[in-house]
Amino acid sequence: MNRLPDTLLLESYVKAMELELCADFIDLLKREVDKRSLLCFIH
Repeated sequence: MNRLPDTLLLESYVKAMELELCADFIDLLKREVDKRSLLCFIH
């Protein structure tokens, strides 16, 4: 996940939530968002 740009990570997380994808996948994305302290950028 280190190579994934912040903007793409955020877009992926939001889209995964909208589409109600697998909870494990959403959790993986969220952990990376948290790790990078990007949660404040999600609208």
